[in-house]
Amino acid sequence: MRTMFYLCERLITLNLSSFDTINVTDMANMFQMCKSLVVLNIVNFDTSNVTDMQNIFAYCEILNGLDLRGFVFDKVVSFKYMFSYLIWDLKNTVKDIASLDWILTNDNDYSSAWTEQNFTKFS
Repeated sequence: MRTMFYLCERLITLNLSSFDTINVTDMANMFQMCKSLVVLNIVNFDTSNVTDMQNIFAYCEILNGLDLRGFVFDKVVSFKYMFSYLIWDLKNTVKDIASLDWILTNDNDYSSAWTEQNFTKFS
């Protein structure tokens, strides 16, 4: 699923709740540069086999209400720039702060998942 929706700059709403992602290992850059994306439903994503999530939400500047409650991060080795260059406040937008805490605890270079402007809002 790497780069599947990359550069879909005019995409506003996307419902992927019925996607079968159980065998997916690479979600890098999946939604990167979806600058007009406001609503993204990925609530049923099975991420238990995903190892790469770098840039997955990078530059999704106006994304609102991202629900990561079903995400499993156990096998992810790269969160690099996962939430970089987002305008919104992670603390109020991402519905599962525990997922963000997991990344902070388990990623060796967690600071690279965020850029300074939104990481400081989370801390």
